[in-house]
Amino acid sequence: VPPNLASPTLICLEQLLSPHAELLACLMDTELRCHDSSTESRCNSHQAFRAIQVLYECLENSIIAGNEQRFSVFKQLFVMTTAPYIVILDNWLFHGSLASDLFGEFFIQSIEDSHQSADSEDVT
Repeated sequence: VPPNLASPTLICLEQLLSPHAELLACLMDTELRCHDSSTESRCNSHQAFRAIQVLYECLENSIIAGNEQRFSVFKQLFVMTTAPYIVILDNWLFHGSLASDLFGEFFIQSIEDSHQSADSEDVT
C-alpha cells in the first residue's frame, strides 16, 4: 500500500474507484437485463439467447461510445459466454450430437429432450 493510501480519505477512495464505478454499474445493469421478468418463465435456450443478445448489445454500444475499458470487458464476457455454444454447434453440425448441451441451452433440442420438457411443463 502506498504511504498516502495507508488511511485513505473518502475523497481519495472516490478518485480511485470512480473510473470503475461506471463499469460496475453497467455490468449490474447488464445482469438485470439478462434476467428480466420476461425470461424467468422461459426455457433455458431462450434465457441463454437473451443473455448473449444483451452482451452483444453492450459490446456494440461500447464500440459506438468509444469506451475501450468497457469494450474490453464486454468482449471478454461475450467470448467466454459464446464459446460453449460454438462447441455445441460444432458437435451438432459435425457429429450430430447434442451431448455437450448439458443444460438444454442450445436452440436445437433432440426429440427426446423436447418431449421430456413438454411432459415436465404439463405437470406444473
